[in-house]
Amino acid sequence: MKATILITLLLLIMLTGCTHKPFQPPRDEYEMWLTPDVSRIDVFKSLLECGMTDPLDGNVELNGQFDLNGYVAAKRCMESLGYVNVHSPICSESSTLPACQPGAKIPKPSVERRLNSKYCQSARDMISEEKYQQCLMNLASKYERVTEKDCAYWHRDLVEECQP
Repeated sequence: MKATILITLLLLIMLTGCTHKPFQPPRDEYEMWLTPDVSRIDVFKSLLECGMTDPLDGNVELNGQFDLNGYVAAKRCMESLGYVNVHSPICSESSTLPACQPGAKIPKPSVERRLNSKYCQSARDMISEEKYQQCLMNLASKYERVTEKDCAYWHRDLVEECQP
């Protein structure tokens, strides 16, 4: 019994060391970037323009697979815009990723890249009336009280970060 309690206690102590705030979910990617007087929407737009697939999870995909080098290149693009990452440095001295090498090609922010991103494509795909009604039905099956506002973010208006 004492061994079980000791093991449990040790596991809890070790797990709390894995995060800056114990027992908190990890931050979304857009929350990792600090710049004074910049709105959440502006951070979303910048992440998408720099090549992030989704400003929430921070993925960068290449042929449907997570692309670590592309992820680092997108982060360096964000730095070039004046953003500061709370988990700096992005590249360590021992990094062998091409995006961390001197003279690496770092993407320039692109409105076209943002508007054509998987994230914005999903937003556009979900605007149809059929998808909107499906959203309402799905929510109604899970929750007692559902309003049009519950599905409006994706379905009625294209999200702000996906507008030109």
